[in-house]
Amino acid sequence: MHGKRWVVALLLIAPVVVGCGSPQAGPVSREASDVVVDRPLVRDVTDYEEFTGHTDAILSVEVKSRVTGYLEQKHFQDGQEVHAGDLLYEIDDRPYKAEMDRANASVAFAEAHRNRLAHDHRRALNLFQRGVIGKQEFDLISGDFAEAEAAVSVVKAQQEAARLDLSFTKVRAPMDGQLSRTLVDPGNLIRQDDTLLTDIVAADKLYVYFDLNESTMGRVRDLIAQGRVGGVGGREVPVLVGVSDQETFPYKGLVNFTENKLDAATGTLRLRGIIDNPGPRVLSPGLFVRVRLPIGAPHPTVLVANRAVGSDQGRMFVYVVDRNEEVEYRPVEVGPIYEGDMRAITKGLASDERIIVENLERIRPGTKVSPRMVHPSPSEKTASRAGGDRRTG
Repeated sequence: MHGKRWVVALLLIAPVVVGCGSPQAGPVSREASDVVVDRPLVRDVTDYEEFTGHTDAILSVEVKSRVTGYLEQKHFQDGQEVHAGDLLYEIDDRPYKAEMDRANASVAFAEAHRNRLAHDHRRALNLFQRGVIGKQEFDLISGDFAEAEAAVSVVKAQQEAARLDLSFTKVRAPMDGQLSRTLVDPGNLIRQDDTLLTDIVAADKLYVYFDLNESTMGRVRDLIAQGRVGGVGGREVPVLVGVSDQETFPYKGLVNFTENKLDAATGTLRLRGIIDNPGPRVLSPGLFVRVRLPIGAPHPTVLVANRAVGSDQGRMFVYVVDRNEEVEYRPVEVGPIYEGDMRAITKGLASDERIIVENLERIRPGTKVSPRMVHPSPSEKTASRAGGDRRTG
């Protein structure tokens, strides 16, 4: 009796088990049999090394007043970009206007005194030539006239100094660039050549400093010996720069300086590049950046889409579709990523093979597949049209 119940129970469960297993096997088989493939590209690429670096200003100026006085007005917004000669601050100019008036009066007095003595000198010269006055009296008059002329030069120099001091009450931008925040508010006493008002840095171009490590030194040594680092005439080594939140290197420049000796503590050689920083200003001095330095000459390299490369416990591989339309597991050696998303394959793959570029996690070696080419060649397009719906891969 109990045996019959077990048989009935098994008969009831069996259809459920079969029903559950069949739907799972069906979709996996259909997905695995229809794959997207592409052929590798062969292009001339240049090897590169990546480093961390930081930016620095090409030009940086501390803005200080050249006269002492009380600050009256500020004429810029903090962080504003300005041009050379733009008005930044105004200092109380009343004492300097008074000094300018005094200097002008001194010049007028000295010139009037000189003009009077000039007439005396001309008369004395006429009388001396006629023998009316003696040489001693003539020399005295001539000396007074010479002193008057010198006095005019002295007061004119004082007048020019007063004019400069008056002009210095208006503090202007010494160059084009971006201002920092103001460090002194209106109403405070500004001391000549001492009080720091703000600073300004050139923003359109920046320096990028980075250190070349020992592993790369041998490959770059020839470039340095040839003058390609810091050279002239278009022989500079290009450098690419990107910030931490960018996958690419959008900022381009040139290496224009290399240190003349290694850092003994780190065993590195410091290089400097110069890059453009067009508006809006994304880069600023003191920013940590990623630096890509090309090494060597361009050479042909096999490239595949980076998504087509898988990793198996640190070992890189791709799936290749062979002539029997079956999946083959192919270990490869990889190089850097170029052109945004193209991975270099240095060993293990030929340029005429077909690689699977999508859904690698659903692929199994030895599986029979029906490949669909992403970028078919002209001959493959012709064969596909001749065969109707047949996919040639």
